[in-house]
Amino acid sequence: VLPEVYRQKFEYSMGLGAKGVANALTVAKKYQNDAIGGAWPDGFATEAEFYVALAERSSPQEFQNKLRGIVNKARSTAPMIANRANVQLAHSLRENGDPTAAQRIYEDVIGKANADDSSRAGAYLGLGKIQLEQAGTDKDLAHKALLNFLRVRLDTRGSWPSLQAEALYHAVLAADKWRGPEYGYIMARCRGTLMSEFKDSEWAAMARR
Repeated sequence: VLPEVYRQKFEYSMGLGAKGVANALTVAKKYQNDAIGGAWPDGFATEAEFYVALAERSSPQEFQNKLRGIVNKARSTAPMIANRANVQLAHSLRENGDPTAAQRIYEDVIGKANADDSSRAGAYLGLGKIQLEQAGTDKDLAHKALLNFLRVRLDTRGSWPSLQAEALYHAVLAADKWRGPEYGYIMARCRGTLMSEFKDSEWAAMARR
């Protein structure tokens, strides 16, 4: 089985949300066994290790330590995985009370010339979430969050569908908080795209509630 098949199966399963995690972990461990047992180049084994860490999602500190180890391994052999692991590290830091450290990582990934679409999409998404969470009544910050969510759709078209769906969902929230010119049109467009192109995603399900 080619690595690309494992990637597609893993991304699809993770994109289903909680109901897909068990299958994602099975795929990740099979990928890891094949990469190690087949003596594939180091980058593939590191990618599989990253997938296992994502699917297992242990305690925050343990998860962050695993990701830091993966970043160090992947830096020279698999820069794409290093970027993606850094984005996941930033997500964990943001979710556990350190938005400043998370923002530094997001901005670093966005600024890298070698960052793939899914890495940059994750960084735009995370940065937008920080801005949305901090916006309060600050409409300018809500607008900045909106622009970062829209960049996922406009600037990283090759990113994982699950990232695009999540960005569209949050773009609706950010536009509603911003309430600037044509915000209603933006909300309708984003919601319409979410429901038509990503109707089976967990984010479309949340938008229907």
